[in-house]
Amino acid sequence: MMRFAATLPLDRADPTLSWNELTSAIHARPYGVDHRGRVQPDLVGTHHVSPDGLTHTMTARPGATWHDGAPVVAADLAASLTLAAEPSTRGTLPGRVDGVAGVELRGSEVRLQLGSPQPRLTHLLARVAVVPRHLVDDKEVRDGAMQDLLVGAGPYRVEESSQGRRLLRRHEGHHGPRARCTRVEMVHVADDGERARAVLAGAVDLAQVKPQHVHLLAGARDVDVARIPTRVWRALAFTLARPLVREAGVRRALAAMIDRDTLVAEALHGIGRPQPWPTTPGHWSTPPAPPPGVGPPTADLERAGWVRVAGRWHTGGAEVRLRLACLETEAVRIALTESIRRQWERHGIGVDVVAIGWQEYHRMDRHGVEEWPFDGIVVGWSAGTDPLAGLISRFATDGSYNRQGFSDPELDAALATASAAEDDAAALPHLHLAMQRAHEAAVMVPLVNPDYLFASRRGYALPPGTEVDSFYELTQHLPDVGPADPGATRPGRDTT
Repeated sequence: MMRFAATLPLDRADPTLSWNELTSAIHARPYGVDHRGRVQPDLVGTHHVSPDGLTHTMTARPGATWHDGAPVVAADLAASLTLAAEPSTRGTLPGRVDGVAGVELRGSEVRLQLGSPQPRLTHLLARVAVVPRHLVDDKEVRDGAMQDLLVGAGPYRVEESSQGRRLLRRHEGHHGPRARCTRVEMVHVADDGERARAVLAGAVDLAQVKPQHVHLLAGARDVDVARIPTRVWRALAFTLARPLVREAGVRRALAAMIDRDTLVAEALHGIGRPQPWPTTPGHWSTPPAPPPGVGPPTADLERAGWVRVAGRWHTGGAEVRLRLACLETEAVRIALTESIRRQWERHGIGVDVVAIGWQEYHRMDRHGVEEWPFDGIVVGWSAGTDPLAGLISRFATDGSYNRQGFSDPELDAALATASAAEDDAAALPHLHLAMQRAHEAAVMVPLVNPDYLFASRRGYALPPGTEVDSFYELTQHLPDVGPADPGATRPGRDTT
């Protein structure tokens, strides 16, 4: 049995609301992403697109079954796509498909009718959860029935549940490769340092660890630390309703005062890269040069009515003091926030850092930050396999993660044009325009692109060449994790 330390709470079991380490292990999707970051069919068997790109006809994958033994059928795909396409679910689903004119079930086929062509539709379908239509209807899914149902079509099924623990057993009817481990004990260990110590003590076999705690594992026998490239980026999200950061010029000035190389050195210990754009460095969609400057930071602050007195910034007759929230269990976000605080303090801007717990963070993540008593927070975003979907969700007027009312018609138009482009080359200039507009608005300021570190014991090796979209997506690949060949070389081994 493999023992896996989950970073996120294990009580969030509804895949229509949250992809996390538990839901990624027990549920499946129309399309999935393999360990090399390639989009591949999961529960879709065949997929035909009409010449005009408006009609997508799909069938269910033959032989795929639910954990209760029932076959996965076209009705399951139809129900799931209908839910993902419904406008009322905007802002609540991790997988959402916009621009759908209709979903129709025709015998063993599902027809998805689009209002305009979407060449990158399969990337969106890799975020959609497929639900068992034979057990729940549409209303029950919307009412949260999947939280307690715990029946999926993923590689593992839930065998036992208790507070902070789930015991998973291999789904013998799974349509993919047979999982190496028959059973997986998943335990919630929120604190980064505690996860590293749990690996060291032999309490768990596989866990994500942070650069701040790698030294705890140095020299440990039978422990390896694998460095895994990611499509994740950390960003500073400003709260637009807060008076001090309401003006875009102020946000741009604050962003310009942040040195990303310093963040990589201080918060990531060099295990990652600076990221100035809202797409990861080296990606085909990322502009080759950093964003151009928009003027000296001091000029933007002075235009907003800020005044520098004895080396400190004031506004409205009082010294400026910003409040940044920080997730108390997350070592990298704590380090990033503290590095930003030190950099802003050197520029004469006072900062208070306030620790918050997971419950408050989830409330913000679900409902937005309009009522929040903080000027900003360091967040983690999954870039996904499709840069367009990531930009839309965060910066479009109706984006699922745009919960502050931010709106830029020029940015929206650029994203709409990129969506309709026939290929990546045609979409690229419009993506770059959208990113430039996002940079000027400075609502969510990209900071760094970290690599992830996974510590394992007893030869529980990750597949060679593994990359992940986020730490909670790794469990999609648990079937490939198991006792390694003693002569095999571990991927990306890092023993520093």
